[in-house]
Amino acid sequence: MNQIVVTGGGGFIGSHVAKYYAKQKENHVIIIDNLSRAKLLHRDDKNAMYNWKYLHQYKNITFYQEDIKDFNFLKDLFKKNEIDTLIHTAGQTAVTTSVTNPKEDFENNLIGTYNLLEAVRISKSNPAIVFCSTNKVFRNNVNKCDLEEKETRYLI
Repeated sequence: MNQIVVTGGGGFIGSHVAKYYAKQKENHVIIIDNLSRAKLLHRDDKNAMYNWKYLHQYKNITFYQEDIKDFNFLKDLFKKNEIDTLIHTAGQTAVTTSVTNPKEDFENNLIGTYNLLEAVRISKSNPAIVFCSTNKVFRNNVNKCDLEEKETRYLI
C-alpha cells in the first residue's frame, strides 16, 4: 500500500488531493493540517472544517491536527511510516497577512517547509516530494506564461 502524506489537507487543494488518492484503494493517505486558516485570517472559516469532516468518510485516511512547524512530530511520523510521497499544500497564502504579520508568515511558510524537507531527508523511505504554491507569487505574470502540453505534464 502506498503511503502518501498531504500537508494542508483541510484546505482547498490539499483536500482535493487527499480525496483523489483516497479514492484509489491502494493508497493510505496521511493528512496533516493545524486548521489555522480561520485564525490567521481573523474570520470564521468553515471551509477547512467542512473539508476535514468530509474526508472522514474515507477509511484509508489518517488525520493529524498538527503543525508542520513541529519538527519532532514530523520526524516521528516519517520514522514510523514508510512514506512514498509527500504532497506539500500547506501554507499561509494571504498577501495581506504576509504584510501585517511577516514573522508569522515566514514561520508558517519557510520553517514549516524546511521541517518537512528535513524530515524527508532523515527518513529511510526517501519519499518523492510534490511542492504546491499559490499563483499569487507570479502576480499577473501567470497569465503571460506560455504552456506547452506534453503527454504527462505541462512545461512553461
